[in-house]
Amino acid sequence: MYEFQKVDKGFRITSLYTGFSATREKGFHFVGENHDFWEIVCVLEGKLLAAADEQVFVLEKGQAIVHNPMQFHNISCTQECGTEFAIFTFEAKNMPQLQNKVYQIEDLSEVYELCRLANKYFYFKDVIHFDGLKYDLNRAMRFVKRLELFILNLHESVSEDYVLKTASARNYLYIVQLLNQNLSKRLTVKEIATLCNMSAVGVQKTFAKYAGIGVMEFFNRLKIKNAKILLEKGCSVKETALMLGFEDPNYFSTVFKRITGNSPLKEKIKQID
Repeated sequence: MYEFQKVDKGFRITSLYTGFSATREKGFHFVGENHDFWEIVCVLEGKLLAAADEQVFVLEKGQAIVHNPMQFHNISCTQECGTEFAIFTFEAKNMPQLQNKVYQIEDLSEVYELCRLANKYFYFKDVIHFDGLKYDLNRAMRFVKRLELFILNLHESVSEDYVLKTASARNYLYIVQLLNQNLSKRLTVKEIATLCNMSAVGVQKTFAKYAGIGVMEFFNRLKIKNAKILLEKGCSVKETALMLGFEDPNYFSTVFKRITGNSPLKEKIKQID
């Protein structure tokens, strides 16, 4: 009898969202976001600042960072220079644990090749989002399998500590940690500032710099991220709302749908399915 090793539960990409490269001038920043799928940011030229939850990382040419589903993240160009970067977003099964680290890309030409193959095998909507196949799926899998291999190679190439350690980055870290400790409360910007021994203007400027959104919007996103966990554990919509400081379950549902695209009830049904 032949012996064998089953490998049917390994890492694989199941859906594609975006795959593109872009160039931005110094000082540019995106609006921060979170979503239900994975994202990889690769720096091709220049430098990027990448906020991931409470930390801010500095990425240089030939480096990458991975954002896991529902992790708040944002990227911006430094004040020193512009940058060229590539972003790939996707859903996956058995994804390697890659988040909250900076990775060294072994061969930068592989990222350029991935962008070329994406454009060769897929149609795009607004340059960024995948919008159908140009050929049959078997040919398009050439891109998917190369992206999977690229991700597996990243797993073996962690760079040294690239966490930004400026005073403002430390303030950002402290504020986010404080917000996470107070998810059950209804806090105003003034109350958050008082707890942090900062001015309200200082708190807002810090978030504009690293998150690209206001501190209250960020606080709501943290609450909704935690709400998904509570709903998955079996809490009702009303229980979840109250535990996260929403006195009105209807308002909670409105915020939840605005951030996730689904109502809390649909989220529970999706998790059951």
